[in-house]
Amino acid sequence: MGRWRRLLELFGVFFKIGLFTFGGGYAMISLIGHEIGERRRWIGQEELTEVFAIAESTPGPIAVNCATYVGCRREGVAGSVWATLGVVGRFFKNGGVYFWRRVRHVFADGAGDRGARAWDGPGGA
Repeated sequence: MGRWRRLLELFGVFFKIGLFTFGGGYAMISLIGHEIGERRRWIGQEELTEVFAIAESTPGPIAVNCATYVGCRREGVAGSVWATLGVVGRFFKNGGVYFWRRVRHVFADGAGDRGARAWDGPGGA
């Protein structure tokens, strides 16, 4: 299996974990354990327990910390980046959709130009 395929597999696994888990990082622990430890056997159960302990004790969301560690363990720095982007990908998608719904009218009717010209400075122009 090529390097890009392994990186995409890392991204896909952690994107699925981020997409189908609600309730924050602690709710993701069982799915991460199942996908990483049992189903794919990327790391053993003992190391997985250590990963959870380290991820919980370091700053940041536990799922992001787990993804970063597992990605680095599998594919180095590139793996940690791809796995981390996978687990937070849902939030970028949701944020982008929310942002677009809030501002699409600005682009649709040219209101952005009116907003930029609304302030001509003190005393007007």
